[in-house]
Amino acid sequence: MQTTCIDLSSESVKKCIERGLNAKVMDFYQLDFADHSFQAVYALNCLLHAPKKDLDQVLQEMHRVLAPNGLLFIGLYGGYDSEGVWEADWCKPQRFFSFHADSSIQKTLSRWFQIVDFHTVPLDDDNLHFQSITLRK
Repeated sequence: MQTTCIDLSSESVKKCIERGLNAKVMDFYQLDFADHSFQAVYALNCLLHAPKKDLDQVLQEMHRVLAPNGLLFIGLYGGYDSEGVWEADWCKPQRFFSFHADSSIQKTLSRWFQIVDFHTVPLDDDNLHFQSITLRK
């Protein structure tokens, strides 16, 4: 089994390559892979920065590169619907985030995938929790 890492940051990709990983600079709007290339896709926290209006395009690309019956894991922070620069972000400048209520993200994901597992993990922040989502094509 081979793992392929992608990131928009060339510095992150460089660090992956230094560790012996197959890595490419790429975004998830246009995945430069053939249809059905992967048995599984792992997307941890990357969809947090995709505008809601673009989410279907990104999910369509993930669906395209997944083999039939392939698995997709998505990890997000959410629990309520919000989009924009997150005032509580520790980074400077503060970054753009899309947070999804549990019901809204499940509705969007179910247009493209079968939801195998959806569960949340509490956080110290009363407004947010971690959304752990396993999907099947």
